[in-house]
Amino acid sequence: AFANAGMIMIALHDDLKGASLYGEYALELLKNYPSPVATARTTFLVHSFIYSWTRPLRSSLAPLIQAYNMGLEHGHTGSAEFAIVMWLSMRFILGTPLESMTEDALQYLEQMKELNRYQTCKLAKALGQALLNLMGTDNADDPTSVTGRCLSEEDIEDAQNEPFWWSAVCAYNGALLTYFSDHVRHAKLIAKRGHDRLANVHGVSRLLIALVGKMQNGCYLFPHIPMHSHRPVRWLP
Repeated sequence: AFANAGMIMIALHDDLKGASLYGEYALELLKNYPSPVATARTTFLVHSFIYSWTRPLRSSLAPLIQAYNMGLEHGHTGSAEFAIVMWLSMRFILGTPLESMTEDALQYLEQMKELNRYQTCKLAKALGQALLNLMGTDNADDPTSVTGRCLSEEDIEDAQNEPFWWSAVCAYNGALLTYFSDHVRHAKLIAKRGHDRLANVHGVSRLLIALVGKMQNGCYLFPHIPMHSHRPVRWLP
């Protein structure tokens, strides 16, 4: 309850201080009433949607892995897989080497398929496709394309009817536009479009959209990838 309240405080009132306090209450309460399932879910919620706004992202990596392990161990695969998706997203924002990121993202994507975790699978597909493009192992002739080995044309059509999924597609499309072309302004518009669709349903999920803003400085995240200003560009509709 405290974790959910904190998320609402951010989504509706931008009250980061109050939300952080509620996040602390939520985690403290777990010490008095230990439950593996509640711990996995609460840890995932607090570190994904509250502390991601108020504390360094790196400080949430270990707790998210703990939530993932605990969720899997006790059969709460929903919390486990959402925790690992947020762990992957944060590592992407923090500039983890692409080789490691790609291997992990594709491995966990396969696990999500095996566990029938369709919602997290959709988010992992969007990230996985962006990573393959950035690595040059997919869409080498059209690196701003959002379809390929992970995301199909059918996926894109379905995503447009699901704000949560569409926001992820828009975020990573904005990242590709930023790195492989000079269309930074259009990348920002793409991100805003995804955010506007998402805000009506999942206002707390702005972390994913925020990565596009951080990505305007390409040298910060991926210094080994050159910025290309004359590549083919695939814009989302």
